[in-house]
Amino acid sequence: MNYDPTLLANPRVTIGDSGKQAEKEVIFNEISPGLLRVGVVGLNQKAIPDGVTAYVTFDILKDGQILLGNEPTATGPRGDIVPVIIRDGKITPGK
Repeated sequence: MNYDPTLLANPRVTIGDSGKQAEKEVIFNEISPGLLRVGVVGLNQKAIPDGVTAYVTFDILKDGQILLGNEPTATGPRGDIVPVIIRDGKITPGK
């Protein structure tokens, strides 16, 4: 996820209800100011059901138009790449 670090700071990521149901955990790392990598992982093969997988929150430093960039990737239980479709902030498996 990319964001404007002059408008947002202190990113935090917590697991959402869908992630919890699938017994997953969330990991994240701020690679550089404005670039956040988020992963939802688990040592099981449970599929993540529809719903909120993770929440990302920030401290707002000042008002302005805030744009968040997103380049999601996904894998299946065996690590095989799963194509994704991004529409209106929602990420769904694609073909």
